[in-house]
Amino acid sequence: MYNQASTLQNLVETVGTSQESPEEFLGSVPRTNKYSATALVFPQEFRGCFPEITSWITEIMGNNKSCLWDQAGLVNEALLPKTHTTLRYQTPKVIKTDTETITVLPKQNDFAAIIKGPQQERIRFLRQLNHNLKNYSEVWISIEDTELKTAFALMNAVNKICLMVPDHPDAAIKCYELVKVLRNNGHFSQIELLEFTSENGYTSIKHSNKIKKVAKDFLGLDLIGLGVVLSSNAEGNGKSIIHFSSEAQKTKMQCIDFLFVLNENVVYQIPGTI
Repeated sequence: MYNQASTLQNLVETVGTSQESPEEFLGSVPRTNKYSATALVFPQEFRGCFPEITSWITEIMGNNKSCLWDQAGLVNEALLPKTHTTLRYQTPKVIKTDTETITVLPKQNDFAAIIKGPQQERIRFLRQLNHNLKNYSEVWISIEDTELKTAFALMNAVNKICLMVPDHPDAAIKCYELVKVLRNNGHFSQIELLEFTSENGYTSIKHSNKIKKVAKDFLGLDLIGLGVVLSSNAEGNGKSIIHFSSEAQKTKMQCIDFLFVLNENVVYQIPGTI
């Protein structure tokens, strides 16, 4: 049976098999669209503290041409449409929740190996990634803290980093450590904090306040408290509500040349970052 997805994948890979120079490849990277790109960093050890990502992500995503690159693999696989062919690189999928429609680029399972692999393999991967993301203007990338080293090129291409603060007694300590790691590894993007809580009220931002104070005192960083996600999963309806802080509402998402910067970072890797 003719399989359109498989044929498209083979075509893309065939086109990318020629030995082209990095300069030739980068010259072909789409630069017509500017992106707002945000990395959503999740502490892996507290993964169970976060509600289903599809229950709250649309509250911070824009309404037009937005895509969630779920590199952390947080989206429930049952929500992803099934395909008859296993593709080498994942492609975007549209999923439906009870109230929303979300475009998701699923986790690229071989991401770490590809980034460490030969240059031509990296170029083949990037060619497909460019094809997947070229029509969007807003990209949100979920990533676990255990993958930060491998994702150095990715993290340095975004214009914002949003740290997920779990509802856990050790949240402030762990998240401050992550802020310090990001800073010490040369990530100078704007850092925001999104705090999760299962409490009935939304005035509790105790972890975020501690992290902001310590980051200011010891690192000289002015972190932004994006707001609080109220998880009502305990009540069984699976819906989360976000309350934004007035400070966060004043910040605007800037558009950058995300795709080109990411491609350049992956093709020309900085020594010592892998």
